[in-house]
Amino acid sequence: AKTIPAQKERPEIQSLGKREIVVKTPAKLPWIVIGYNVPSVKTAKDSWEAYALDVLAGIIDGGRSARLEKELVRDKQIVSSINV
Repeated sequence: AKTIPAQKERPEIQSLGKREIVVKTPAKLPWIVIGYNVPSVKTAKDSWEAYALDVLAGIIDGGRSARLEKELVRDKQIVSSINV
């Protein structure tokens, strides 16, 4: 067995606002990806914040009975699939 060196602290880079990349490729269906910086267990001010986001993701995208799936895919039929 050998000791594992301690990880270096990696401070988060301050966000400078909206960043956008547009990639044009031949495709039959449009595709969009939206990302947000959220706290992890290590970077959250309160440790429960990261777990609360995980619970929220389960509520809004936790399978066929979840809110986003029901509202956007089955009821309004404006997307073919959605993931959180």
